[in-house]
Amino acid sequence: MKKPNSATVLLQRPDGSILMQLRDDGGGTPIPYPNMWNFPGGIVEPPEKPIEAAIRETAEEFEISLKATDCKEIWRYTHEHAASDHIFLCKVPADTMPVLHEGADWAWMTLSEIAELDLGFEQAKIVAYMLSHK
Repeated sequence: MKKPNSATVLLQRPDGSILMQLRDDGGGTPIPYPNMWNFPGGIVEPPEKPIEAAIRETAEEFEISLKATDCKEIWRYTHEHAASDHIFLCKVPADTMPVLHEGADWAWMTLSEIAELDLGFEQAKIVAYMLSHK
């Protein structure tokens, strides 16, 4: 089976903190990386462009509305679940308040705090990339 493309979203407030999502346990349905912290995101659904998937996923998961101009694709990588995972850094206002629709919890974290977590989807590669491009 061909792996899909995906979009991962780093929502960053002016203080540098990034929104993280605690995945749930799947509610009886097996899911990848249950109960682990991850950057939000998901599959690029044809005929979407990766930025459109990033905007859609952010709205679906947190009720946060983004414009393409809020985001910049900073990197791409491949992993077990995606042929190409497009990584978007999206600037959001300091008072951005997520409304959780997917996952078990959310938290704003510094990059240093995120670096201490065991992340799914090989997202430690994203953290390493971010740390090397500060």
